[in-house]
Amino acid sequence: MENISKTVFFKWIIFLISLILFMLSLTQDTFCTDSSCNGNWDGTYVLILGAFGFFASPAGVTWLANPCILASWILFKKFPKRSFILSLIAIAFSVSFLLFSRVVKDESGDFKQITAYKTGYWLWLSSMAVMAIGNLILFFKAQQQQNPISTYYQRH
Repeated sequence: MENISKTVFFKWIIFLISLILFMLSLTQDTFCTDSSCNGNWDGTYVLILGAFGFFASPAGVTWLANPCILASWILFKKFPKRSFILSLIAIAFSVSFLLFSRVVKDESGDFKQITAYKTGYWLWLSSMAVMAIGNLILFFKAQQQQNPISTYYQRH
């Protein structure tokens, strides 16, 4: 019974850390372009308008990390394997942003060169990494509890 309560507590901690990192990312600048670096690309702006950027720019595909991490959070308690897979997909989408050198600047379709990645981007990426690592730890912990040989070695 004690292991169950520790696992539930650990799940809440992982979820909260991931969520807090995500929320913090919304308050920070995410990247710089050759024309602007302060306040023009904060996390909230990118989250809201990124859905539209999905259709305007190849770099917009990275926005799909947001629904993936949301689904990972929702499935975390009851479907940890699915949550893990979704968190890995979210990481893949978010890391793919590093592969793009330009983003759409405005509704006219002008592209701007990405010159730097800021705190908001790294917090956003960290949010997804925390979910993936948390899911992985829970997986190995469950495997260990089901494996009598590892239990035997722990006792002796």
